[in-house]
Amino acid sequence: MNGHEKNNGKPAVKITIPDSPELMIRLAEKLVKTHASKGPQSPVGEMLATQIRVKYSLARERHEEGMSCMKNASVALEDRDMHLGTRASGNAAADVSLKFYLQCAAEMIAKKEDPDLLREFGFGS
Repeated sequence: MNGHEKNNGKPAVKITIPDSPELMIRLAEKLVKTHASKGPQSPVGEMLATQIRVKYSLARERHEEGMSCMKNASVALEDRDMHLGTRASGNAAADVSLKFYLQCAAEMIAKKEDPDLLREFGFGS
């Protein structure tokens, strides 16, 4: 059906399955719950409902795992940036960063006025 045919004299209903993982998971969850509550009166066949339930369960589990990993990664990257000194933490003591210490080391080495020594320590080209 392309959305223009008539079904028993009624206009066909246009159905759009969402592409968003969150919305698709919610839709599948609602379908599974509604199918279970209707029992044998559900218009969704049991084999199809079982396939949807299995895929939904696996997708939801992996989605939750992925979202947790993303949250942990975000926190880890924020902490990394704070330690590197590319993002201020709002805590003056914590803002003494790797960038600050590297700058101090570079200045100490630069006082020797030896470009080769700076390169040896990784500063400059």
